[in-house]
Amino acid sequence: MKVDRETKSANREALLSAASRLLRDRGVDGVGVAEISQAAGLTHGGFYRHFRSKDAMVAASIESTLMEQAEHVAIVVAEHGLDAFVQTYLSPAHLGDRASGCAIAALGGDMTRQGSELRAAYARGVRAYLDVFAPPIGPDRAESLKRLAALIGAAVLARGLAGVDGALATDILDAVRDDPTAAAHD
Repeated sequence: MKVDRETKSANREALLSAASRLLRDRGVDGVGVAEISQAAGLTHGGFYRHFRSKDAMVAASIESTLMEQAEHVAIVVAEHGLDAFVQTYLSPAHLGDRASGCAIAALGGDMTRQGSELRAAYARGVRAYLDVFAPPIGPDRAESLKRLAALIGAAVLARGLAGVDGALATDILDAVRDDPTAAAHD
C-alpha cells in the first residue's frame, strides 16, 4: 500500500520524536530500532522506509532535537533573560526528566563511543545551542563556552549523583547557579 507524502512525513517525525525521548532516556546503545518504531506506532520494517540505518536515524534525531532545543532556549532567553534559563535548566524538574531534558547532557557521554556521523550531528547541535549564549566569535565566546560547559557538567554530575549523594548534587547545582562565570548575566 502506497503512503502519501503527508503520512510519510508524519511517520518520519513520529520516529524522530520517539527516538529523541528514548535516546535521551536510555542512551544510544540502550535502545533499538524495534523499540523506537513501536514507540512511534510503526512497524520495525517501516523504519527502513525513512532511514538507511539506526545511525542515520540517531544522527537525524540528535540534530533535530538539539536544534529545537536551541530555538526554545533562544525564546526563553529573549523573553526572560539568560538567568531565568539557568534557573530552569538547573532545576530538579529538568534534571529529573532526562527523556524530555537537554540532549547535550543526556547524550554527551555516549558520543565518545559513536561514529563520526553521530558525533558530527551532535557537534552541529552543540554549536547551535552555543550560538544562543553568545556570538560565534569575539571576547565573549570564552565566557559563553565556560557557561555552557558549566551548565552541562552540573547537569551530568547532578544526575549521576541523584539518589546516592543528593547533598553533593545540590552543592554542585548551587555553585554553578550562583557563580557569575557559570551562570548568566542579563
